[in-house]
Amino acid sequence: MEENEYYTIPESQLCRKCHVRRIDLTENSNSILCKECREEQIKYPFPKKMIPAAIIIILLLGAALIRVPKTLSCYKIYQSAKAEAQSGEVYEALTGMLKVLETYPDSVPAAELAIELAMDYGYYDFGGYLINEYMVGKEVNDSTYAKMNMYTDRLTRYYNTYDKMDEISQNLDVNQSEEEIMASLKRELLACVDDPEQYPALIYYYLGNMSTDPAEAEQYLEAGIKEDPNLTMLSSALGTLKRRAGDFEGARELYQNILDRDKSDPAALRAMGILCMLEGDMEQGLQYVQRSYEEDPEGMYVKETLLIALMENGRAEEAETMKKQFEEAGQVFDEEFDSYLDGSVSLHDYYVDEE
Repeated sequence: MEENEYYTIPESQLCRKCHVRRIDLTENSNSILCKECREEQIKYPFPKKMIPAAIIIILLLGAALIRVPKTLSCYKIYQSAKAEAQSGEVYEALTGMLKVLETYPDSVPAAELAIELAMDYGYYDFGGYLINEYMVGKEVNDSTYAKMNMYTDRLTRYYNTYDKMDEISQNLDVNQSEEEIMASLKRELLACVDDPEQYPALIYYYLGNMSTDPAEAEQYLEAGIKEDPNLTMLSSALGTLKRRAGDFEGARELYQNILDRDKSDPAALRAMGILCMLEGDMEQGLQYVQRSYEEDPEGMYVKETLLIALMENGRAEEAETMKKQFEEAGQVFDEEFDSYLDGSVSLHDYYVDEE
């Protein structure tokens, strides 16, 4: 009797696709299709209605392949940024992440990582820029939202303190003596330490730099470091204080700690260069100072230190040419620096106070 009605075939033997014909086991004992459905499947490995979509996908993949080098490059930067920063290449990691964000400005994960690195390594100005440029207005999860709020609060207090310092300075009585002005400034700043709207670490930095008592200055700077170890200008200032007191080992330890964490820190590079020259290694000192200048040509006193390093390495003509270029660009050097250049002040006396 011929099987011309599907209900005469046991359910377990029906083709899983058409549910009409018997499964064909002649070519594959594990087959679940009849002969006709298998041939159709071989001809069209996916449903016919998906063919137009598949063609579109293939075209999109082809277009994407053109962008693969850029995409892979950015992904590699993103994946390695944290490890790169942890190895001390913080500046390189941040500039790499900026390139990623310029390519993919809507990427929340990339923006979050870049901001996290900037804030964790004390690049607060850069962190603020990244938040404003690449995070404001984006939809984020609760964890990212909480993190951005924490960073924004820190930046707000940080910049509040800059503004407060400007406000205090503008309201000082210029008719008072220098001692009276400094005392007034100190009182105003100390009153801000416990203000929740201010940033204590930055206040201690100001107090440490304006104090004429080395012991008191050291206490302020150490307090600032305790408040915010990531604010490396505090450690640099404390190192300079120790160097001027003749404590080269103490200064070196502070500078090296900064450079171990961030190999590109311009202030620490300059300071380490000065220390090398004071210890007699002029060539190494010049290398440090040159790196500092490359990282931040407008850094505090870096131009003076570069000229001194060139002079100490017997490159006086080059130093003179560079000095003229700086002056033509508007740089004004102080009398103390001129005293070094004319030979009336030695390298040691320029960078170390009398004991």
